[in-house]
Amino acid sequence: MRKSLAWLLVVCLLLPGCASRSVPPIGAGGQPFKPESDERALWAKAEKEEEALLKKAKAYDDPLREDYLAKVGNGSRRTTSAMRAARASSSACCATRR
Repeated sequence: MRKSLAWLLVVCLLLPGCASRSVPPIGAGGQPFKPESDERALWAKAEKEEEALLKKAKAYDDPLREDYLAKVGNGSRRTTSAMRAARASSSACCATRR
């Protein structure tokens, strides 16, 4: 009994390895992807929440952080204005403190 149970366990563990892993990409076969209505509602809600967070968050100037990132990024203590602008816009959603 134990021997057959052990074989059954081995077969059950090895059988999923034989399953096909070739899943066609979304939109394959000429049919465009159409999300369901509940998925569209979730995406719309996420976009509204993102907009609300961006309105609430305020970017703040942190020279110590900028110096550290410049030092880590390229080995110097100077950053260009474009890099500062990019950092400010990317950290705006996370800058709810201060």
